[in-house]
Amino acid sequence: MNKKAKQDIFVCLVIYAFMLFCFVQTFSMKSGSMPRLILSLAFICNTALTVRTIGQLKKNPGGEGYTSISEIKVPMLMFLGVVLYCLIFNFTNYFVATAIMIPAFMLVEKVRPVWKVVLIDVVYLVFIYVLFVKVLQVPLLK
Repeated sequence: MNKKAKQDIFVCLVIYAFMLFCFVQTFSMKSGSMPRLILSLAFICNTALTVRTIGQLKKNPGGEGYTSISEIKVPMLMFLGVVLYCLIFNFTNYFVATAIMIPAFMLVEKVRPVWKVVLIDVVYLVFIYVLFVKVLQVPLLK
């Protein structure tokens, strides 16, 4: 087994371990059906990834055709951005976290000119504020 295949299978095992940890955390929730449903879907997706990895290994034992680190830089950056968004959201509120997240993601995706990024951010936040806070009276502000 080549190094890349070992790495892919190791990542799948780490994902299984993380999902098991999350599943155990659902027992302390009042209603754990939705998180368990999401974890079930993630389990199915990870199992499909594991099966595909093993299938690629059988077809191509030499290791060609695997994804390189340089190909997953942007998806990993986006994932870290979502984690950071969740942390910011936890310490502030929806509007502050989203006001930071939208321009950051758009700039990573090289949306230009910058004034369009700012305009989209402002229009989106004003729309959400009016619709949810004023009209529907959803408490999005802490």
